[in-house]
Amino acid sequence: MKTFHFICSLLLFFGLIGMPVSAADTSDSVSETGTEQVSTPEEGVAGEDTFVDSWHRALSGTITGPAYWIDSFFYDERIEAEENQSRLLLRLESFTEDGEGTDLKLKANLRVRIPYAEKKLKLIITGEPDDETEADAPGNVTRRSFDRIDQNDVAVALQHSLMEELDRYFSTKLGFVFRNWRPRLFLEGRARIFFNLDQWGARFTERLRWYTDKGWESRTTFDFERPLSERVFFRTTVEGDWLEDQDGFPHSLTFAVAQLISPRRAIEYSWNNSIQTRPNHHLDQITLAARYRQRIWRDWLFYDIEPQLRFPKSDGFRITPGIMLRIEAIVGMYDRL
Repeated sequence: MKTFHFICSLLLFFGLIGMPVSAADTSDSVSETGTEQVSTPEEGVAGEDTFVDSWHRALSGTITGPAYWIDSFFYDERIEAEENQSRLLLRLESFTEDGEGTDLKLKANLRVRIPYAEKKLKLIITGEPDDETEADAPGNVTRRSFDRIDQNDVAVALQHSLMEELDRYFSTKLGFVFRNWRPRLFLEGRARIFFNLDQWGARFTERLRWYTDKGWESRTTFDFERPLSERVFFRTTVEGDWLEDQDGFPHSLTFAVAQLISPRRAIEYSWNNSIQTRPNHHLDQITLAARYRQRIWRDWLFYDIEPQLRFPKSDGFRITPGIMLRIEAIVGMYDRL
């Protein structure tokens, strides 16, 4: 029966991709043959900044433009962690995996820019599982997040941005995490540096955090990326975690290709390799996923469909199918691309 549900979800996934965008989507047009087309600058109103204009300008300028567009549309952690506006993020997620059943979870994240602080100081309230690093290799965010659904974590913190630029970002954060309503203090520093290497871009991100009960932990990320065409963007990511209270250095290598279908639609294909270093250095898991994302009804409301295939070493790399369904609302001030 679980396999039947998974097959039905896949049919729904491909069916929704093939559906036309709602009439509210004034940025797209549909040809007489039913093929969706993006309006060109000549088709738009004189002086109007169209999707093609923005994309062409980003390609003509710096590689940070396409990367920022992709991360903003998917509301990636790279954007979410550095958001400098007041907004409320709500995510309702359902994850089904063969042999594990279905989990349902609501995430909430409130970010408030404090007045008279020159956009440098934000109050952050997070009602979701703590985003600290785990013993599991990084990269398997979906399974790792749902494995901790019952921890009832809430975090309250003040974030101070020391520098906010396209090619570099530095911030500090001080706050409390309430795990099962028991508080623990944490202090965090985050740094990002972007290097423009002609056709390629390289991004280094370091997040260093200290907890009163667990000590130090670090998450280091290297991104190498480039646009392959006007609609296709490639990124490979190397990410590693270090925890003071645990042995080993779990890390991951991910290859991802994002395709822009229209201003309201995009799809990302990813191949993640999770690697463990204890008791020896070995490939722990492979995950293949396709994430489809679309704006619906309003420009602040999205839905995601993300089928995946996991190949865990603990199960002899046997195929384990799963699918994530997500409704996401971003209310308040944020970059509407």
